[in-house]
Amino acid sequence: MEERPDDVLSDWSAQELQFALDAAHIFVWDWNLATGATRRCGNAAQMFGLRSGQAHDFLTLLHPDDHASVEAAVSAARKGDTYEVECRLITPEGQIVWLLDKGRLRLDPVTGEEHLSGVCFDITERKRALEEREQALKTLNNLVAAAPLGIALLDRELRFHLVNAPLAEMNGHSIEAHVGKTVVEIVPDLEAQVRPIVNQVLDTGRPVRDKLIEGETRKAPGVERAWRENWFAVPGPGGKPAIAGAIVQEITEQRGAERRLSRKNQRLRLLSEASAILLRADDPNVMISVLFEKIGPHLGLDTYFHFVVNDTADALRLASCVGISEETAAALPG
Repeated sequence: MEERPDDVLSDWSAQELQFALDAAHIFVWDWNLATGATRRCGNAAQMFGLRSGQAHDFLTLLHPDDHASVEAAVSAARKGDTYEVECRLITPEGQIVWLLDKGRLRLDPVTGEEHLSGVCFDITERKRALEEREQALKTLNNLVAAAPLGIALLDRELRFHLVNAPLAEMNGHSIEAHVGKTVVEIVPDLEAQVRPIVNQVLDTGRPVRDKLIEGETRKAPGVERAWRENWFAVPGPGGKPAIAGAIVQEITEQRGAERRLSRKNQRLRLLSEASAILLRADDPNVMISVLFEKIGPHLGLDTYFHFVVNDTADALRLASCVGISEETAAALPG
């Protein structure tokens, strides 16, 4: 024969029931709304300093900010709703504890008086964990907002989950315009470079450091810009990488300075090589030909010709050329 739950409960001793309530940080209560008399079973006295007697001891320990919510819950229960409220008690020792109170209204079969009967759960640890989590999120959000570098979180579809103000400014869109949109929608010129990085980070769980990204954004159309980016994986609920995070530093001006310095160094090397040619060469035609071979690549020339006046000064003669075949050069005048 199947044992019914109420049969099991009826076999429990008061001691066993008290043990179960204590272990779960729960106590059972009954509140006579007409007389204010209360009965409590469980470790209410040990946990919160509450004893069976009058309701005023509960109301005395109730946090001042929570009186209104408890009164509203009692009023709702009298209208037929379930009594449920989260509230704080200030224990005689001055500690704040959180309670979840749940119950229902019933009528005493003899007196007809209204009673609220229910259970009370100690949810202090859960509330503290939530407060710590909220504080950590607040700190993280403040950190992200105050960071001088761009920060973004993207999923595998390259959809933005978070951006901070510096990154939004780099891309030429507001923060709100980013969230829920994809890289293709916000910075389409960068999608081909970003996608393999995000896939690598989420597939391996390992960071990608010092990645150079170059392209255009809405902020400055037609202008080639550059960023140095560091990518990392953010684990999901099961510990598997679910989101790719990026820390972005714009280095457009730095890259421009590096290119200008590189061109300057090229010119200096060219000047040094040209000086050596001028000092060594005896034949002016040889000197000019060699100089053109050096200068041509620097000027971006694929083909050039060097003509000189012939001995009778009545025609030009091809002295040297680069970028054409010997047959073509032989067919030229001179």
